[in-house]
Amino acid sequence: MALPRLRLADVLRLQQIGSALAGVVLVVGLAVLSGYAVGSSRIVEISPSLPPMYPITAVGLALGGAAVLAMQRDGNSRWVGGACAVCVVAIGAVELVLNLAGAGPTWMEGLFRSDVAALATTPVAGRPVVETCIAFVLVGTALTLIALGRRPVVAQALGVAATAVGVSAVVGFVLGVDRRDLGAAVGVVGMALHTAIGIALLGMAAVLLRPNVGVVGQLFDGGVTGALSRRLTLVIAGTPLVLVTVAALLLRLVSDQGLVLSVFSVVQMAMLGALVLVPSAVIVRTEWELRERLDTVQRRAESTDDLSAVVEAITTELSVTRPEIPGWETGMRYEPAFGHLTGDSVQVLRRTVPEPATLLAVFDIAGHGAQSAVLAYGLRTHLAALWENGSGLAEIAASANAKMLRRRTNATAVLVEIPDHTGNVRLVNAGHPPPVQVKGRKLTPWPRTGPLLGFPGVTHEVRTIPVAIGELLVITTDGLHEAQTEGRVLLGEERLAELIVTRWDDPPQRVADACVDLALEHTGGRLRDDALVVVARRC
Repeated sequence: MALPRLRLADVLRLQQIGSALAGVVLVVGLAVLSGYAVGSSRIVEISPSLPPMYPITAVGLALGGAAVLAMQRDGNSRWVGGACAVCVVAIGAVELVLNLAGAGPTWMEGLFRSDVAALATTPVAGRPVVETCIAFVLVGTALTLIALGRRPVVAQALGVAATAVGVSAVVGFVLGVDRRDLGAAVGVVGMALHTAIGIALLGMAAVLLRPNVGVVGQLFDGGVTGALSRRLTLVIAGTPLVLVTVAALLLRLVSDQGLVLSVFSVVQMAMLGALVLVPSAVIVRTEWELRERLDTVQRRAESTDDLSAVVEAITTELSVTRPEIPGWETGMRYEPAFGHLTGDSVQVLRRTVPEPATLLAVFDIAGHGAQSAVLAYGLRTHLAALWENGSGLAEIAASANAKMLRRRTNATAVLVEIPDHTGNVRLVNAGHPPPVQVKGRKLTPWPRTGPLLGFPGVTHEVRTIPVAIGELLVITTDGLHEAQTEGRVLLGEERLAELIVTRWDDPPQRVADACVDLALEHTGGRLRDDALVVVARRC
């Protein structure tokens, strides 16, 4: 069985409401006791036409309110609240037994005795009516169970039952029906008005004392089960209130008791039918809502799966791996600044016509994250299609520039066409940091042959550059030489060039690693931009 999904904020809010109700009950009980102490009948009976609240009832309400407030606190206060709850049970049980036994006055009714006798509306002055005694037993038992941490569902059910006793009495007062008209069994009116209100509030306070467990937790659950529980509760709880209200109105409006009983029997049968049909309709509606929610969840899951598949495909396609170039020894190092998706990319494409050659493409899309990664993915597929169809570097650069224009972004790129049987490579550098050619202590930067991609009306020149056997080619993205410290001191191209010249005779992979390690050392271990280094030596 799934636990209720009641948020902590909702739990605290409901407990605060319960505390407020308990506080009102405590104040009412103490106020009536003070009314007896000072001889104020206005506090004791509110109005001369209404029954008074007896002292022992006021004590029971005060103890019940104190029990709820004490159990809201931690530590020993919980046991103090449990003791108060036991006293409430004892008051209700003793007075109920005395009522059922028809016993005369006892010491329990002797509290403020002189005032009670004058105001008494029951056979034994000062003794609460049966309904009040039952309500005390119900709510006191509920609070005792809560204090012991046992049977939360039973405790809440008892709290609801006590609330129903108080509410039914309040309904009787609202309708203005005299207790003698309905009989003691119905119990619409038989207790004081403020007693009825106090018992109703105390019962609700007991129910809200632990709102995250049991039936209350289920009622306030945000899921479909909670919605079904709330709807069925309204139907079931509303039925007795409707019957009591109809009975009271019939007794007031119709003088023929036989006609009253006949009409009430018809109403009862109608309500029984409603108890069958209405819950069925509620269940059908809830089932429909559940199916709608399940369908929505399934659609979201499918959308999430689709998105995950797209991200996985892009991530796989953009995975930065060491390029393999025939006749060249290569090395590569990639250091992402944030996440896994990036706009930095290296791509190696082969073709055999019109002549066997390899395209080495290094580019850097403006920005970071998923958006740049998606654009880089699109540019890779675009370059691959053009290269496989035999396009030259100038045509590829022009098409890539148009694509960046359509996407309203910019990118830098180095396109190097490497023939299989010659050392004369062809170059397009679209605004990218200049690649460097190294032999011995001599370092030669390759030129930019056009602006970065994404501007209208630009062209990119194709240069042919000879590369001898043993010479080193180093291509980087701007995240490397623009690596900066907290004080915004850049690594710079000069320090990078010094390192490359010093390590030029090392294997390409060691040169690539040394370049990135230098940047990480300069920045204290964290780059602010993605860094990519591709190193290749002609063999």
